[in-house]
This record gives sequence, C-alpha cells and structure tokens, in this order.
Amino acid sequence: MAMLGANESKFNKPYLEMIASNIRGNKPIKFKDGTFTIDAKDSNMKALIVAIDKKNQSGVDRILKSGSKYVPVFVTTDGKIFTWSQIDKSPFSGIAKKSDGVTTAQQERASMYAIEMGLNKNGYRDKSMFLKDCYDGLKKRYPDMDGIWEEGFFQQQITVAREIPNNSNYSYSRDDGFMEDISKLVKEFGIMKKDTWNPADIWIVEKPKEQMKKLKACKSLGELNAELRTMFNNHMVVGISLKKLSGKTALWEVVNVDLSQFENKTSYVLGDVKCNLKQDGATDSIVFVKNGSNVVGKFQIRQNSAGMANLKVEGTAQGQGAARLGKVPLEMLKDLMKDYKINYNNDHNKFPKTGKDFITKQNKYVKMFNAIHGNIDTGIQKTDFVFNIVDMYNKKDDIAVSKLMQIEFLYEMYRLSKTKLNDFVTSMYFLAQKKGPQFGPFGKLY
Repeated sequence: MAMLGANESKFNKPYLEMIASNIRGNKPIKFKDGTFTIDAKDSNMKALIVAIDKKNQSGVDRILKSGSKYVPVFVTTDGKIFTWSQIDKSPFSGIAKKSDGVTTAQQERASMYAIEMGLNKNGYRDKSMFLKDCYDGLKKRYPDMDGIWEEGFFQQQITVAREIPNNSNYSYSRDDGFMEDISKLVKEFGIMKKDTWNPADIWIVEKPKEQMKKLKACKSLGELNAELRTMFNNHMVVGISLKKLSGKTALWEVVNVDLSQFENKTSYVLGDVKCNLKQDGATDSIVFVKNGSNVVGKFQIRQNSAGMANLKVEGTAQGQGAARLGKVPLEMLKDLMKDYKINYNNDHNKFPKTGKDFITKQNKYVKMFNAIHGNIDTGIQKTDFVFNIVDMYNKKDDIAVSKLMQIEFLYEMYRLSKTKLNDFVTSMYFLAQKKGPQFGPFGKLY
C-alpha cells in the first residue's frame, strides 16, 4: 500500500486539492487502518483547506508537519486521528477518469455555472469565497468534482471575467435555448453538425431572442459569420469552446473574429509519420506537424468507433497539456483533398473485409505500402507487410480494415509534392482547430 509523502504534499502534484475536495464534500478518505470521513469542522482542517485554496505551501507545511515529521491532524468524525503519511495514495492515482459523454456534459455545465457566477461578481479573486458561494452548485452539476476541477473552474471564471464585461441581460446556454436555435439555423446552410462549423460548448448571449432575430435574417453562411463576428466584438453573442487547462491559469484565444490573421497565416510543415504495422501494434497512425523545427501538434488517424467504421482525423496540440484541437470535419477534408487532386476514400465498405479478400487484392495495397514505406515509420520490413495484414484479419478484422484505410490515406498524401504536402498539412491543422473564414467566431478557453 503506497502512502502519501513529501512529494505529494507539494502544489506541483494534485493530491492536496483532491484531499481538500474530499474533506469539504464529506467524502471518505482511505487510510492505512481503514476508510474514514474527516471532520470538516475541525480547526486544523479548516486552516488546511484555506491554505490549499490559497496555494500557501508554508501554511500547508505548518499544519501537516512538526519540523520534517508529519503529525496527526486528520481527525475523523468518529474521533480517530491520522497523519498525511497514513493516507493511501492509490485511490487518488489516475483519478482523472477518461471523460465519456455524460461526464463531459457535467463538466461543461459546471464550467458554465462557474463562469456565470464569476461574471456576476466581476470575477472571484479569492478561491475561498468562490467555493463558499459556488461549491454546492458545482457539485450538483458535476458530482465527481475533485480538487483539480475545483481549481479549473476557479481559473476559468477569472479569465472569462477579464475578457467579457458583466451584463445583467446575459443568458447562458449549453443544451437548449440559444444553443438549440443556432444549431437549427446553421442546418439551413448545410451544416448538419454545429460543431463542424463552430465548436463552442457554451454561449453567453445578451437578449437571445433579439440576437436570434438578426441572425435568422442572414441569407448565407458567410453573412451569418460576419454578423456573429460583430456580435462577438460587441460582447452580445460569445461562444466559448472549453478545453483542458493548459497550465496553472486558464488562457483565452479569440478565433475567427479578425479575418486579417488568415491573410498571412502560419505555414506548418509535415513532421514524422508513424503507422505501426507490427503484430499487436498501435491501431492508429500519427502525423506530426511542425513549425520550423518545433513539433506543435499531431493528427491521430483511426476508426471513428469500435468495429467496422470510417476513419476520423483528430488534432492534438503539443506543449499545451496535450489539449485536443478537435476533429477535422470530414466533408471539408473531402473537399480539401479534391482541391489537391488526390483521392478521398473513407468508406470502410470499399475495403477487403476478410483475409481471403485481401489476398486477392493485395497487389494494390502492396504498391501503396511500398510507395510510402521509406517516408513513414511502419515498424516492419517490406516483406512482412502481407503476412502482418493477414494476421490482423485473423485476430481483429476491423483493425486490419482500418490499417488499410490509413495506408491509402497516407499514400494519397505522399502523392503530393513537398510544397503541396506541407500546404495540405497546414490546411488540415487549421481545419482541426476550426480556424478560417468559413468557421464561426468563438473564444477558446484552455
């Protein structure tokens, strides 16, 4: 049983915030001798929570230690008392669960609540006051909130309050209201999925009915985007895309508002490419993107869902807490490849479904593999290709199909000249971020 120690009692680790969250929420903590609920009204615990909220390391150390030795300060509701070093570390390790649709919705609703409460106060600067006013509301919206998320919500409202002035006429929307109305409106312009046009997770809108009336009068998507840019600049309609925090504070980037930024946009170049074809190797392909000699991001190319499925192409930034940039809209990717006169074949039904079928068509795929083998890291020799693909079909036919789809996509990319290939990668990188005049304006909070 691994216990918390000196490394875990520093603010560069998440444990202090998680312990404080458990105490504040009357959530049990596992100790060496059992699992107990801490008395949140105990004076030491009150002082500890204040010190953690203020990120006061010396204050934390004074409560937890005498000299270099941890002392008994964690008083349970049934009168037992423990030290920091008697807390079991394992329940808190890997506590950041992979978000599913339900938890993502809960997190976004809690973010919207924190932002609304923060704007009403022109931004909380004192975390203790923020949690005093907002803790119950946040916990109601996101029951699994821990100390890391408490800090994230606190930082989000500080940043938004700095960027957007308070307005008593604001309405906040994630699931219905303006979100529902704008999603229906863009369908009239051929946008079936709102997020492929504007990835805003929440909207802050002054008098939504008035703004929607103006937006419905727009005759084209370009006119709608122009109207929304004006509304964004005037803080009348502000869409916010919520991303994982990139550091200790929440950063803010305005996207697709000043179109002059696209006149001389950054040109990226293709970095390393990996398509692991080893037996039991990775199921995806990775395309790295560079700005000069620095890797700034990557694309993951893989099945959109388990089983037989078409590919998705999803971007991730480097050096920003591995924040996801978003998926490349497939219809726009199809148009982009058409512009570059290369083939877009993202229909799994057009690929061999069995090893036997693959063998009859192997020459086509051997040709593609041989053409790209020298440019990408496949992990295998040319002579291994057919055998490994057949082995994949025998074990997981959907992975074999996906790998052939990835090989064909990479083959089409490498048909381009070096200059056009870099231009193509640059365009994909902007599409993943929903950056460009064809996309709606939003603020990215990350």
